[in-house]
Amino acid sequence: MRSIRLAAGLLVATSCVQANPTPPPIPPAPSPYRNAPAEVRPYLEQARKADLLPDPMARCLAWPEIPGAQWPDGLVEAHCDNEYAPRLTLDELDKHLREGSIATLEARLGADLERHYADEGFSEIIHAHFFDIGGGVEAGRLTQAWIEAAPESPFAHVARGHWNRGMARMARGGKWASKTPRENFERMHAYGDAAIASYERALELEPRLTEAHAGIIGVANLGGREDAMRNAVRQARELAPACRAWGHPLMVALEPRWGGSYPQMAQFAATLKPFIADRPMAALVAAMPQVALANQLYRAEKWSEAEAVAREATRHTTHIAPYYDAGVAILRQDSGNRWEALMYLLGESRFPPGNAYAARQRGHLIWDLTGDVEWAGISIERAVELEPENGLGQWLLGGIRATQGRVDEAEAAYLEAMRDPEQRRSALTNLSSLLIMEDEIPRAARYVRTLTTEYPDHGWGWFYNALVVIDRKGGTFSPDDEEVMAAFDKFEQTADPGDPDQLRQVQALRDSHRRMREMMDEADAEMEVRAGKR
Repeated sequence: MRSIRLAAGLLVATSCVQANPTPPPIPPAPSPYRNAPAEVRPYLEQARKADLLPDPMARCLAWPEIPGAQWPDGLVEAHCDNEYAPRLTLDELDKHLREGSIATLEARLGADLERHYADEGFSEIIHAHFFDIGGGVEAGRLTQAWIEAAPESPFAHVARGHWNRGMARMARGGKWASKTPRENFERMHAYGDAAIASYERALELEPRLTEAHAGIIGVANLGGREDAMRNAVRQARELAPACRAWGHPLMVALEPRWGGSYPQMAQFAATLKPFIADRPMAALVAAMPQVALANQLYRAEKWSEAEAVAREATRHTTHIAPYYDAGVAILRQDSGNRWEALMYLLGESRFPPGNAYAARQRGHLIWDLTGDVEWAGISIERAVELEPENGLGQWLLGGIRATQGRVDEAEAAYLEAMRDPEQRRSALTNLSSLLIMEDEIPRAARYVRTLTTEYPDHGWGWFYNALVVIDRKGGTFSPDDEEVMAAFDKFEQTADPGDPDQLRQVQALRDSHRRMREMMDEADAEMEVRAGKR
C-alpha cells in the first residue's frame, strides 16, 4: 500500500547528526532575569525563593524589600505576625462552644489583650482574632452562641458587633445610593444600631478593647453616627494613639471620596509618626494619604501619575494597595517596563486577601518573561482560588497544567475556561492540541468536532480535524485519499494569514505533499522500469 505514516501531532522535520564521543561542556543556562533592569533582578530572585516556601509566615518574613524601601524597623515582623500568626477561626470557635471550653478561649484573648499594652512582647494580634467574623448565617449562629455561653465576655460582644456590622454592609450592598432600595437602608441602619449596642456593651466590660472602638468607626463609615465616631476616636486615642485597628477605618473615613480631604488625612498621619518607632504598624496608617491618592489617580486612569505616587508609597509601607496600583498602572502604559510591573505585583501578593486580576497578571508575566512554570503556577492557582468563575484564569491554569504534563487537570481547567465566551475558542484549540500531542487523538476528537462546528473559519480546527481523520484510518494516508486531502485543503483555506505558526504549517503541508508525490512518482517509475525488464 502506497501510504505515509504521520506521527501524532504537528509535522516536523528531523535531521541526523554524528554522535560526538566527547561532547563539549554545557555552558551554564542564562539567568531567566537577564533582561530585567539591574535593580529589579535581586528582588525577583529573592521573591521566587520566598514564594516557594510552604509556610505562610516564613514566606512573609523572607519576602524582599522593594528597592529603595525606607520601612521602619519592626514593620515587617509586626505586619506578618498580624496576618499569619495563629488566630481564632470560626471552626475553632465552634469547637470551643461544642466542647464547653470557652473559658480557655477567653483566657487566650485576655492574654493577647495584655500584650497590646505591653512594652515587651507587644503585639496587635488581639485584633486578628476577629478577622473571620463578618456577616452570614454561620457567623451569626456562633456569635449568638458565644454570647449565651459567656454573657459577660467583652470579646463575645465585639464578635456579635462585627456580625451585625457585616450584616449592615450586606444590606447596604455595593450599588449607588440612587439605585439602592429604601428597605436596604432601613435594614442597614437596624443592623448598625445593633452593632453599636454590642460594641458599647463590650467597652463597658473592657474599656481597653480598641477593637470595639474600631467597630464603631466602621459602622459610622456606613453613614451617620458622627457623634459615635467622635467619641470612639477620642477614647481610642487616649488608650492607644497608634493602634492600627481604629486608625485605619478613621483614615478611610477621612478620604475625599467619603467626605474628607487629603489635608485631614495628612494631619492625622502626622499624629501617628512619633509613635512609629515603638508601634511600627502605625506606619501602615500614616502612609494612607499617599495610598489613597495613588488609588484615586489609578481610578481616574491617570496611569503615569498613579504610578509615580504609588511607587513612592511602596517605599514607606508594606500595605499591598499601592503595589497593585503601581504594577497595573505600569502595564497600562505602552512605555511601561513589564519587569518592574512584575516586581510590584509580586509585592501585592505578600499579604492577604490579594486581588484575582493582579494574580492573573502576575502569573502571566512570570510565565512569559521567565518561562518558570512552577513559579507562575503559584499566582495562577491563587487567581483561580479567588475567582474560579473567571475564564482567563482557568485558561492560564490549563496552560500551566498542560506544560507540566498534568493532562487530566489541564482538561478540567480548559473545560471551565470554555464557559467563558471570550476564552472558549482558545481553550478548545489548546485542549485539542494538547490531547493530540499526547497521542490521545480519539479523546481529542469530540473537542475538534466542537471546534470546527462552532468556529468553521478557524484554521487550527481543520488542521486537527485532518489529524483525527488520519488517526481513524490507522495513522496512515495516501495523497490520493480524498477525505484527508480535503481536510488539509480546508485548513489551507481557513489558515489565518496573520498567524505565523499556521502559515508555517501550511508551507510544511505543501512541502510534505510535494515530497510524497515525488516519492510516489519515483516508485511508479521504478515499477515501470522493472516491468520493462521482465
